[in-house]
Amino acid sequence: MSHWKKTVVLVFSLIFCLWRLSNIVAAAGSTFTVVPKGSPNQIGSPQQGWYLRVQPNTDYQLKFQLGNATNTTNVIEATPVITQTSPSLQLSLNNPQAAPGPKSQYDFRKLTQSKVITLKPQQIVTDSITVHVPATGVQGIVMGGVLFRSQSDVQNQLNRLKSKKNTQAQSSTISTAAISYGAYLQQDMTRLLVHLKLGAPQLTLNNQQPILSTPLKNTTAYPFLQGKVTLAVTNQQNRALNFKQTVDNINIAANSSTNWNIPWQKGPLLAGKYYLKYTFTNPRMHYVFKKTLILSQTDVDKLNKYLPKSQRNYWIMLTVIVIIVVALLILLTFLVYHYGLHKARSK
Repeated sequence: MSHWKKTVVLVFSLIFCLWRLSNIVAAAGSTFTVVPKGSPNQIGSPQQGWYLRVQPNTDYQLKFQLGNATNTTNVIEATPVITQTSPSLQLSLNNPQAAPGPKSQYDFRKLTQSKVITLKPQQIVTDSITVHVPATGVQGIVMGGVLFRSQSDVQNQLNRLKSKKNTQAQSSTISTAAISYGAYLQQDMTRLLVHLKLGAPQLTLNNQQPILSTPLKNTTAYPFLQGKVTLAVTNQQNRALNFKQTVDNINIAANSSTNWNIPWQKGPLLAGKYYLKYTFTNPRMHYVFKKTLILSQTDVDKLNKYLPKSQRNYWIMLTVIVIIVVALLILLTFLVYHYGLHKARSK
């Protein structure tokens, strides 16, 4: 491949990487708005977040425009978070208390600080958060973000709950909308190969639904993007329990761990071994993992209460239908033949 073709491929790869990394905006805040702003170190558009090319021992500004959509004072808290992988294998920026991922070089939250901005009614301001890159520099990508929430909204809900404390229909639930944007720091633009690790799968109950849960880790400071995973389950005692499931458009954050959860629909289960084959693929990588799931009779008895009692054998149903159709055709042919023979004799 010529040099210019390699350059074009690299540019398009970086643009797609930026789009996938930044495409994890949370629910829009109902009382405020946030618009990220660019900087000289920004890679691509800041519309969905900050993706900065950085250097060691340097400070960078995550700029944003913050707007108050209410007619009262609105106190907004900007909290740094780390990027996680959700149980459905998507990027997530919604837990400020999340533990750092495996082999993380830095905790993004320690490279910056929270900030509280007080907005007057209908006010729009431009502000920023400072991120400091340590002297040791960045290897791979440091994945984090900023979570914006309204302290005023939370306080208003608390006040409403207190005012209703004497009513019978009291709710103790507090929910507030939030906006989160990714902030990713990269020094060397070399793309790294991701190291995925799978733990022992378990079949458990979650809200009366059998769930196959598989521990998954990415120990590399680089995300696994634009991928898919295919799970093939084999039971040698009963083929009716075999199945294959593919999940497209998965994204696994750098230095992250999660439990990949998928519903289990096949039943009734049998005690014994189930052989599981996991295949992770994306345009650059291909991984295959083989695991064994062992279910005891106690496990089976508990799980089968929430699974189909029997599986329909569509091959048998199709065979029966074919036999019936063939029999009807033979009968019809026989009747037509004898009708023609009888008519010929009558002449």
